Amino acid sequence: MVANIVGRAVQGEDFFDRVEELQKLKEEGLRQHLLLLAPRRVGKTSLLHRLATVTREAAGWSAAYCSVEDAADEVGFLRSLTEALEAIPAAKPSVKKLRKGRLDKILQGIDRVKLGPLEVARSHANDDPLDDALRQMRAALKDLPGHWYLLLDELPLFVLRLLQLDADGARARRFLQWFRRVRQNEVDSVMTLHWVLAGSIGLDTVAERYALTDTINDLQIVRLGPFTEPTAHAFLQALSLHHKVTLSEDVARAICARVGWLIPHHLQALFSELRAIHREAGCTLTLDDVGTAFSRLLDQSLHFDFWQQRLDKELGAQRARRARDLLGYCAQDPNGATTTTLELLLGKELQDTADRARELRWLLKVLKSDGYLREEGERWVFRSHLLREYWMRKYA
Repeated sequence: MVANIVGRAVQGEDFFDRVEELQKLKEEGLRQHLLLLAPRRVGKTSLLHRLATVTREAAGWSAAYCSVEDAADEVGFLRSLTEALEAIPAAKPSVKKLRKGRLDKILQGIDRVKLGPLEVARSHANDDPLDDALRQMRAALKDLPGHWYLLLDELPLFVLRLLQLDADGARARRFLQWFRRVRQNEVDSVMTLHWVLAGSIGLDTVAERYALTDTINDLQIVRLGPFTEPTAHAFLQALSLHHKVTLSEDVARAICARVGWLIPHHLQALFSELRAIHREAGCTLTLDDVGTAFSRLLDQSLHFDFWQQRLDKELGAQRARRARDLLGYCAQDPNGATTTTLELLLGKELQDTADRARELRWLLKVLKSDGYLREEGERWVFRSHLLREYWMRKYA
């Protein structure tokens, strides 16, 4: 049974389909480390949790899921990873050794470190405690018994935080080079650690922007997209069955047409509004009800505000403003805007033709990879009907 859940990752019986995607992660991950690319709300975190679950069911295999979204610095990253491993029984002996070393003092704030511009007193004058801690974590990971899927979520947000702490990029480069060495620990032996790195912002675009691509070029990209239309219909029927809401095929088709981009979150959110209408009216849902639910959903900006808020976090103030302008033009027409029109828009600010073309290519690449726009010939169109309507109301 699939429950109507909006706003958080789903697990167990509430996880729906993604059979092919899960199989691809398992098969590709046996041979190489993976970079899972998916815009926000597509179901990336739910898929990682599902992979962890099925991995733990296999003899000789373990899995650990770790989100580093809230890690403030390298010590925070190490703390999050240590705690994630500590929760898995098979990792306890390795973590116990780790806890006996200097890393544990650093995690507890006893052995304090110098991080970037922050000068903090430390007890070891002749070495770098952070380097020591990173070496210990690398050794502990190599010591893990059996085969492991290590699922690291929101890594790009952590890298962006390091870039904010040290604008020249040296700190982020140092960390990413260390992490690359961790993944290459088994070059000449059997691969036992299988990393899957993910984030709602593309690590590839972040690395390209800050000239860090060489630190992640060992990763194989796997993309996660929306449901197919048949899967979306089956998903809606599963929701309606669980919540005892009669949903005709015509209404299901209308939901999919309104949503456009058939990602689980948008389907769940619109179905939630239809459930409320069903409770109020107590009768079979109609096509008009789908329109009403669509309007109600757009009135709840909490479902969509993060789409504009994240632009500042990823792009910085100046580029975020340019991206909003591009999106505003694209939102005015259901058929989007041409590349020429968007280049003219940037021409108000960027006079040099080459600079303007380069900036436009970069921004459109980010907006495409992050789920805002899709390319249709020479036109750039909103991927999601819901997001386009939201943008029209607030920014176009």
